[in-house]
Amino acid sequence: MTEDLRVKLGRSQVESLQQGDPHARFKPENMIAAIEAFKAGDRRPEPRFPVVINSPGGDGPLDSPEKLQKLADLPSVPEVSKSRITDFMGGYDGDEVQIADVTWEQLLLLEERTEREEIMVWFPDATTKKPIPRYACVVKSVKEKFRGTETDSERQGEVKDGDMDEKAVTTTHSG
Repeated sequence: MTEDLRVKLGRSQVESLQQGDPHARFKPENMIAAIEAFKAGDRRPEPRFPVVINSPGGDGPLDSPEKLQKLADLPSVPEVSKSRITDFMGGYDGDEVQIADVTWEQLLLLEERTEREEIMVWFPDATTKKPIPRYACVVKSVKEKFRGTETDSERQGEVKDGDMDEKAVTTTHSG
């Protein structure tokens, strides 16, 4: 009887997938509509990657949004929100952390300038806006050659906040 239930469930899932046209987005009318929307300025939002502002212990070189702005050469101070550390399946709510988000290029700058480890945090999905588990890298230190050096923003006179220290910075990858 258990096998019958599995077969019925599997069949219903396959049938529901088969009802939709898998090639619908490639039909000429849909492609033309997508091209026209692109020409009109409609763009997909740029992928964002969460950055943990404070580690669970609360100390680190990235303990304020201003320090993230300096380290990642952000044009302005990032907006910060609260999140929680979780596990891969989202079944664990751990310590509360503050997160901001950065672009891919800014994330690469953080990876170049810091030593880090990965954790998972709740982060809003770009499409549904519902929180989902996303990988986050907790940076343990700023690399020696980037300590106390001017960033691109400082050279342009945009950021004048205090210098980075050796504590903990955090960044994330899309997951």
